[in-house]
Amino acid sequence: MTTLAEVKQSAEIARLRGEKDALQHSFETLQESMADVVLALDDIGWRPLGANEDATEIKLDTIKNVAQTTRGLVAINPLIKRGLAVRTTFIWGAGVKFIGIDEKDPLLTDSNNKKFHFSPQAYAELEACMATDGQVFTLITKPGGGRRRLTTDGKASVAKITRVPMGEIVATVSNPYNKEDVWFFKRSFEVTEENYKTGEATSKNVEAWYPATDYDMANGKPFSIQNKPVVWNSAILHNTANKQVGWKWGAPDLMSVIFWTKAYKEFLENSASLVKAYSRFAFKITAPTKNAVQGASAKVAAQPTRDPFTGEVSNVGGTAVMGMGTTMSTIGRTGGSVDFNAGLPLASMVAAGLEIPLTALTSDSGSSNRSAAETLEQPTLKAMKARQQLWTGYFERLFAYLGKEDVKIVWGKIEQGDVLRNLQAVAAAVSLNVLHAEEIREFVEAALELQSDKGLPTEEQLGLSHESNTEMGKAALKTAQNPPAPVVAGAPGKPGSKPGKSTNSPKKAQSNAPSYGDNSNRKAVGQHKYSQGKNG
Repeated sequence: MTTLAEVKQSAEIARLRGEKDALQHSFETLQESMADVVLALDDIGWRPLGANEDATEIKLDTIKNVAQTTRGLVAINPLIKRGLAVRTTFIWGAGVKFIGIDEKDPLLTDSNNKKFHFSPQAYAELEACMATDGQVFTLITKPGGGRRRLTTDGKASVAKITRVPMGEIVATVSNPYNKEDVWFFKRSFEVTEENYKTGEATSKNVEAWYPATDYDMANGKPFSIQNKPVVWNSAILHNTANKQVGWKWGAPDLMSVIFWTKAYKEFLENSASLVKAYSRFAFKITAPTKNAVQGASAKVAAQPTRDPFTGEVSNVGGTAVMGMGTTMSTIGRTGGSVDFNAGLPLASMVAAGLEIPLTALTSDSGSSNRSAAETLEQPTLKAMKARQQLWTGYFERLFAYLGKEDVKIVWGKIEQGDVLRNLQAVAAAVSLNVLHAEEIREFVEAALELQSDKGLPTEEQLGLSHESNTEMGKAALKTAQNPPAPVVAGAPGKPGSKPGKSTNSPKKAQSNAPSYGDNSNRKAVGQHKYSQGKNG
């Protein structure tokens, strides 16, 4: 027969076993949690794209999330704004020309195309898009595609070039044998139409697939993909930056500097807080006794006196009255100084990510000497020229899709250099006789930064004639071939010669001539001596 005590003992044992099992489970859960923490820390150190991100193919959603941060930095962070402005100036500042297409071609002069694609403002916006998104999507609609826009002469309008925000690209179809080769882009966007009479607005979502500009029609021409239509009278031109092998998408220029920008911002904020804290204390009072300290504190805390005539507070040039042994001194700057330049290594990481000099990023020429700036100049120019070549490929694909394969993209010179050196270079090039007069004029206009629409001047406008130029050239050539003999002091018939002492040797005459301080006429020390009263 089981006693009550045994029953209680069995229940206690069962309870302890349950607690033991619960603790064991909690311990195992804690171990798993610690392992997750370790993995998370490892991901932060070695997988900066995220724990769930495959380094062999960065996802479009990841780029979109990063773009929310990078676009905000361009808008509110002065360091990023400055860096992007410097890059844009290097790349687009000297302008770009399209050789092989008339400047008045409707494609370039169309109001929408010029506003959003072929203007200095459009170029700056495209470069900013590369910095924040890492890619640019351009929708090209050939003439007559979509809604027909008619010109005044009744002909179909020119090709329409539209910039597509990255947020509207939601899916792709790639080459099954090469996922980097994108064939189709899916675009999803809202269309809002407003009734001007009633003021009511109606919105609808539009989804469609667009082929890439380099899509090979031999791969097929589907009418729809995933029950969504394919628009064949338009195509999307995709241009990427910082793209790696295996990636379909590029990476933003600012993606590599986000963390360093944040670190530099926090450094400046903390340094400013320290300065503000130090500024609360301007003087230090030392007293020998407790009573003296209390008396000094009371005097410091007292309200300042006022001017008896104006009533203004006398907060400058006041007098401190203290007891014997009490001293009052200012707190030295070294005790509360903050070195803001200590954060420059953080800013240099931002400059390195943007491939621009630190002096240009911080707008502080005092942070580096001239030799360091010149050392950084060549790598920076090379990086900016590489970006220009990226845009060259973009424009070449754009014109090729529109049937203008012969258009050549020419960039202005990034480094302007010294004006005199530029003109000397032009003069040296002219002597080679390989340049046309129009080309020479363009080079001179670029060197002098002239803004003129005048053509080449005629001979009458220059006040010269061909005959006069020819005679002047012959005279100069004759003078160069037969230079006149040098005038030698002491030579016959020349000033300074003496009768009866002529010489046929200029060299000897030069050595015998008085120098009067001119050492070029003296062979040995003491050749000509001054006598008192005669020469001095």
